[in-house]
Amino acid sequence: MTYVAASGTARIQHADTREVFEIDADELDFEAIGADERSMGPEIHHQAELEHPELGTLTWGLWEYPVGIENMTETEIGRHTILEDIEYGLRHEPDEDEPPKDDEPDLPALRRQLPAQIDALDQILGQFADLQPRIGHN
Repeated sequence: MTYVAASGTARIQHADTREVFEIDADELDFEAIGADERSMGPEIHHQAELEHPELGTLTWGLWEYPVGIENMTETEIGRHTILEDIEYGLRHEPDEDEPPKDDEPDLPALRRQLPAQIDALDQILGQFADLQPRIGHN
């Protein structure tokens, strides 16, 4: 299952007054407003719309295509200038039938192993350094 998650605060400057308004992500409610059938299944359009008393209609849109993959996002604010946008994107909820994932790998331990792995790879590749290409004829 996927949903649109949003965080942060948008800062939008009014085109005429130059006043800066802040829109908090908590004010947005994303809904699936449409879907078009395409070659790999439906393309779903999610949108949050906000009527601001000074800025007018503001929209944040996200398209999901194919299902489960974020295709593109678009923020429409009319003539105004967006100084900073809300961060929003497609998130996945784990399936109830899906077993829980193991803990994250131990990155420091993996980094410590890396030099030895690179040395072993260099030794293997060194065997091929003296080989001459054999160019023959047909």
